[in-house]
Amino acid sequence: MIELLVAMGLGVLLMLGVLTVFDSSREGTRVQEAMASVQDTGRIAMDFISRDFRNADFAGCVNDKSRVQNLVTGGGDFTGFFNGGGITGTTNAKDATIGGRKVLDGTSTVRIVGAQPACDGISSLDSSAGDEDDPLTFRTSCAIPQGTILLVSNCQFGDIFVKTNADTATTIEHTTSPVGSLSNSSAIFQTTYREEAQVLRPFVREYFLATNTRNGTSLYRRDNGDVQELVPNVESFEIMYGSDTSDPADGAADVFSASPTDMSQVVSARVSLTVRSNSELNGQPLTRTYSGTSSIRNRLVLSEASN
Repeated sequence: MIELLVAMGLGVLLMLGVLTVFDSSREGTRVQEAMASVQDTGRIAMDFISRDFRNADFAGCVNDKSRVQNLVTGGGDFTGFFNGGGITGTTNAKDATIGGRKVLDGTSTVRIVGAQPACDGISSLDSSAGDEDDPLTFRTSCAIPQGTILLVSNCQFGDIFVKTNADTATTIEHTTSPVGSLSNSSAIFQTTYREEAQVLRPFVREYFLATNTRNGTSLYRRDNGDVQELVPNVESFEIMYGSDTSDPADGAADVFSASPTDMSQVVSARVSLTVRSNSELNGQPLTRTYSGTSSIRNRLVLSEASN
């Protein structure tokens, strides 16, 4: 009898040990899943924002943005394309709306204007271009959908226009024929663009926090007028801008501020995001804050060129 009781006691202790190990393993799995969710959200959000900051205020080789002509009518936020200096932002938003969505009070918003290559890499134009109203011809294949808003620029001029021909591989027409709600006010560019020119896709993107349809908060992006939910579970969004106040400018941030007096002096942006996990641990979601600083590369190049 005594031996049986001892054996039963040992069995109970052994079972308690197994259950404890199992519970610890399950808790560890939940922690790992929560951490992975937070890390993925933070990484994706920071990748989107930092990429656009790096391309801010970029229009190809042309540095004088007053020489960029906007021919697009009927849609798109391209009037005065670079008038805001490429970056405008607000801090501690209150009762603000973007694209019909109410911005989360107390958070930052930012509007980034720039351009990126129209194709993979930078496609070169044919050197045998004719007049200012002739189609642009690529040396290599570069299929761009009809109705795409593009920017062609060299080191002297730039023109924003809508592609009016079908999805052919090597030519881009820019007639005044409408494509949906879009059209070009003129088919004539400011100059004849040849092999030294770049064809880019201009963008106007705004980042902000808002309540999603699941009663949580998400990071949203308004991209050329279209609002998209990028990543969920973002609780705070703050930006500090690094301004180059040196005279002459040297491309280095001398002071960081959430509300710079002169946005044209901004050469970098320090972004902080607080994200939370989908699942809860001990009744609370796991939260982490991610920060990163992005340089506005076009302004660094201009600062170096002016010295």
